[in-house]
Amino acid sequence: MRGTTSREIQRLRGEIEAWRRGRYERAPLPPQLWAEAVAVAQQIGLNRARVALGLSYQGLQAHLERASSEPEFVELSGAEVLAAGPSTSSCTSIEISGRDVHVVVRVAHDRALDLASLVEAVRGRA
Repeated sequence: MRGTTSREIQRLRGEIEAWRRGRYERAPLPPQLWAEAVAVAQQIGLNRARVALGLSYQGLQAHLERASSEPEFVELSGAEVLAAGPSTSSCTSIEISGRDVHVVVRVAHDRALDLASLVEAVRGRA
């Protein structure tokens, strides 16, 4: 939702209200609606978005934080990482990109690599 307009916000609020009318009691808001609400909050701010959309501050804040902590792009080749196939180079390059970080790691094929820990460290959770 680049350049969110009041018409888009009204449309989303209408979808949220329609969902609430037809839902089972205490059913969670669908991920697609949360994603759109997060996009609005990123454009106009958390408090303005929660008021405009009729959402709880805590709920929208949690989804906003979760969205901003997830890496935007991580691409790894299993064959390269595990050195499963024949290779003409002596090392493997791994690139990890997130919202504010881009890391390139070069690992010799004869070295072990804890990929999960590496990704968590880059994401700031280690």
